[in-house]
Amino acid sequence: MIFCDVALQTILIAPLKNFNFFIRNNYVLFFFSVDLVKQKTISNMKAKFSLILAFVFATVLSANAFRTVSTVAPATTPEAQLKSNIAKFTTMTPKEFQQVTGKKMTLKETIKFKAAQKVMKNKMKNGGDGISKGLYILLALLGFTWIFMGIQDDWSGSTWIVNLLLMALCWLPGFIHALVKMKDYTK
Repeated sequence: MIFCDVALQTILIAPLKNFNFFIRNNYVLFFFSVDLVKQKTISNMKAKFSLILAFVFATVLSANAFRTVSTVAPATTPEAQLKSNIAKFTTMTPKEFQQVTGKKMTLKETIKFKAAQKVMKNKMKNGGDGISKGLYILLALLGFTWIFMGIQDDWSGSTWIVNLLLMALCWLPGFIHALVKMKDYTK
């Protein structure tokens, strides 16, 4: 069986009287038996030529019908894609968010959504996490930098434990350690 487009079927196949075909799923399925060619029903040269021409066109069309066109998207880095997604999130309205998720948001959820957008906008503008240097130094003077370090590190790692031990020893080594680590925790 050979597949052919319906429009070309009417142009190429219609002149042939002994050519059997039927339409299924927007394709014309046409077939013929070798006996047809052997018989004397297609005797004149024009009919043979049109049959061969139709067969060649149908073969070419069936080969092109299953050809896929691949488009290569421009390569983007994960960081650029993440920034793009965050930018889309910060400009999205609650109604658009409801359409994307398919869930209706309550008033409380809408307020949380807007607050999350505001936090993300501030982080994008200020360049990420961290607190101001003045607040960090105040925490170091009061001896609470180990708490802030633990929260920022999600209580993993040893920086906050070292700072806690140094603060417990005699405040001054903990204060110096906090000042040394200040660049890792401030903006």
